[in-house]
Parts: sequence; C-alpha cells; structure tokens
Amino acid sequence: MSLSNGVRRTVFSDFCLKRCNRNRALAWFVYFSAVVFLVHFAKGTSAAELIMFESRGCEYCALWNEEIGEIYAETKTGETVPLRRVQMEEKLSEEWRNIKSIRYSPTFVVIEDGREIGRITGYPGEAFFWGYLDEIVAKFNGR
Repeated sequence: MSLSNGVRRTVFSDFCLKRCNRNRALAWFVYFSAVVFLVHFAKGTSAAELIMFESRGCEYCALWNEEIGEIYAETKTGETVPLRRVQMEEKLSEEWRNIKSIRYSPTFVVIEDGREIGRITGYPGEAFFWGYLDEIVAKFNGR
C-alpha cells in the first residue's frame, strides 16, 4: 500500500465522517424539533372530549343526530373536543366519577382528565347547541 493511497483513504474517511456527523446532527435537530412541536400541540389538544349521554327512544337525541351528529367530527370543535356517546342506561365508567348526575337526555358534558368543564342539558336546536358549546370550549381553551 502506498502512502498516497493511505492519505486518500484518510481524507476520504475524514470527509465521510464529517459529512455523516453533519447529517446525524441535522437528523437529531429535526427529531427534537418534531418532539417539541408535538408536545406543544398536544397541550393544545389535550384529552378533553364531549360526552353525549343519550337514551333509547329519545326524540331530541334523534334530532341532534340528524342536524349535527354526522358533521360534528368534521368541524373544528369536533377535532378539538371529540365526541363519545354513552347510553344513559349503561353503568358509568370509573373515569367519569366526578361528573354530576345525569337526569335528562341528551346531556352533553365536556370533560378533561375526568373533570367536568361544562355541560349542555337538552337539545332545543342547532344554534343553541353550537353557541353553548363554543362558550364551553372557549373556557377550556382559556386555561
């Protein structure tokens, strides 16, 4: 092996090593930036959800399903506070032990980490529902 070959290999090795370190550093920067981004937005989209307590044969529940039920998930509010449906006849989950009693259907409760943030009892129409839900979500986002 000649000296020039060894020198070339060394220069080439050094070049690769520097380039790989630069790429590795860039990869780590992108990775940590993504983590910071996700953590930041995870706080804004916390574990809040809208629980709809409904009962079988409830005509106001059926009206809500007709007017809002199919589009709710596609709205900005639906993305922020996803919907979960619960039949009032079923035993409540342990995660909702802090929710006050539900007497009427439908009742919509916004919860975060098992705590009630706000509620809408009944469904007298689309404007009423969106207006009150927006107030609850604004209170939730204002924290």
